[in-house]
Amino acid sequence: MSEVAETSSVLPADVIAYARASGVEQFLLPHLDMTKKIFPSARRIEVALEEDPEIANIMYIVFCVESSGLAVSRAVESHHAWVRESLRCCPPAIDSPFVLRMDLST
Repeated sequence: MSEVAETSSVLPADVIAYARASGVEQFLLPHLDMTKKIFPSARRIEVALEEDPEIANIMYIVFCVESSGLAVSRAVESHHAWVRESLRCCPPAIDSPFVLRMDLST
């Protein structure tokens, strides 16, 4: 069994299946680890598969980070760090379906 499949409690089956079909399965765990590293005080990190609300047949693997008490400047820095690391993790030649959603409410 692959390491990704073994973490199904964090990575839902539909996310794993979509990542496998899209050729990005090997980037799931690095993205999850990177998200945990950039947001060490997050109350919750969830990974979900979501459709683009405006463009038909476009799906995203969304890393949902819940972190209250994060200053706006720190949230912006963290978001930029996540994007930079995501680009390092997933080669630019790959059309990456990974996105970040941050909930900073209390």
